[in-house]
Amino acid sequence: MILVILNARRAASGKRVLQNVYADFAILLAHAEARLAFAPWRQAGRRVGRNPRIVAFTLVSAYDDGDQTVARYQASARAGRQNGRLS
Repeated sequence: MILVILNARRAASGKRVLQNVYADFAILLAHAEARLAFAPWRQAGRRVGRNPRIVAFTLVSAYDDGDQTVARYQASARAGRQNGRLS
């Protein structure tokens, strides 16, 4: 998720971002979302006494459309800000 945030900030501020970052942005974002969903399930299994390794990591599919990817990024950023306020 850090790579997504850093490159999105660079692009938003008008700084130069390598072209391959744009090509991989949707994939990086999907992977970050999958990790954020995976971590609580693994921790929950650990807390109820199960082996956390039995929780499977499932990769979220990336969008092909740029508008959908931007909307997904904005939703993730909003969720992150709300999560920060809750803690």
